[in-house]
Formats: sequence, structure tokens, C-alpha cells
Amino acid sequence: MTIGKWKVVVKEKGDGTDDVDVKFDRVEDDDVKDIDTYRDVDVFETDWFLFDLGYNTYVDKDMQFVKLMADSIALDQKSWGSWDVNLHIFRQRLNIAQGFVNLNWGLSFEWHNYMFRGNYYPTPQQSVFTLQESASTTNLEKNRFSSTHFTLPVMLGFETKPWDTDHSFRMGFGYSPGLMVKGKTKIKDDRGTNKVKDDFNLESPFRHEVNVMMGYGGFNLYASYDLNSMFAEGEGPELHPVSVGLIIRRGFDN
Repeated sequence: MTIGKWKVVVKEKGDGTDDVDVKFDRVEDDDVKDIDTYRDVDVFETDWFLFDLGYNTYVDKDMQFVKLMADSIALDQKSWGSWDVNLHIFRQRLNIAQGFVNLNWGLSFEWHNYMFRGNYYPTPQQSVFTLQESASTTNLEKNRFSSTHFTLPVMLGFETKPWDTDHSFRMGFGYSPGLMVKGKTKIKDDRGTNKVKDDFNLESPFRHEVNVMMGYGGFNLYASYDLNSMFAEGEGPELHPVSVGLIIRRGFDN
């Protein structure tokens, strides 16, 4: 047993008695792990190709979950297929206060996907968000509406054990400005698959998203909320995308 720079050695005498020998030895400096060195982490770190996957939906201005509507037509959202996907090309982290606090940033792409039931889908090249009915005689096999953003996420994070992230609690608060790349629908019916790219009256060119993440070891969750409306003002319902999910590859492991 080691206490500070002293080592206590307890041995049985081995002569058939219950007697023991106790020795106190001073531990050499090379055998002592200095706590400051033990806690040291790299001041600057970079990780490539990180990935998050979650569920995507939207709320109104009163933070109520609602249906996407146009002209009194409401779309029922399906949970399966309504994925939020984040591909982080790279993330960099600046460790502050021996890594207990960090600031990280990067370059990412985010896909908001909404899968719907029914035969109505968004119509391109309209002055306001419009839904049209499929000419198919059967229900659509796939009815997906999505948007793609190029983002520059920034996050302030906290770690309880930055030198041992496998056994560390963490939390982060961030902001993720984004530039809309495109909107897209993918419709599949008995006649085949049709893909259309358009802005679909979505808010562009910029969106503003706030994020939070928390986790322990290799299990980490995230949530995000768009501060701006999903659609341009006056061109669609006031809805704010909301996402929750799992950070599949977080990076910055020590």
C-alpha cells in the first residue's frame, strides 16, 4: 500500500504463526505518478469524420408538437425514417483549465428528414408552402421531405475527467449556424420513384440552431432546436425543427 511517498509492505513470516512483518519504505520519485502530469491533456485536438443520428420533428412557437399543414391539409409524421443526421467533417477542441473546460468547433453537414403518411406531399416552385395529392391509386410507399444544411457548430463543453474520457461525465452547450444547401422530396408509388430538389419555401439562406449534449464514457446524447422558423416568413407555417439523438462517434478520446 502506498501513502503519498511512503510504501507500507505487510508480509506473513511463514513460520506457521500468525505473526507478520511490517516495513515502511520511501518510494522513489520515479515510482510516484504526479497528479498534475496524470491530468495533463493536449491543449489542442482535432478529430475527423464524426457522426450523430437522431429523431427529427418540429414544434410551433408555443413549443407544442403539431402537424405540418397547408390549406387545412395535415401531414401525419412517421417516426421511422424521420432521421436527423449529422456528419462532422472535422471537429477541433481547445482544452482549457487542464481540459475540465473546452471549446470545440468544426465543419459539418446536417440532414433533417421528415417521413409522412398519406398521399399529400410538398409542391416545388410555389409562392407559399403547398401540398398536392399524388395521382397514384394506392398510398405512397415512401413520402419523405428533407433539407440539407452546411453548418459551423461551436460548443462550450465540460468534462469531469478529461484525462480519462471513458469514465468521465460531460456536458456541452452550443450554437450551430447553417447555410441551406437544398430541400428535397422523395416520393415512391406504384409508378416508381420521383425525386425533386427545390427550396420548398424553407428558410434560407441561413438558419440558427442551438444544441446541448451530455453523456458518460462512450454513451452520449444530443438535442437541438432551430431558433428560426422552418419556413420563410409568410411562406409557410411557423414551425421550429427539434432533434434528439445519439452521438455515434464523438471523438476526443483520451
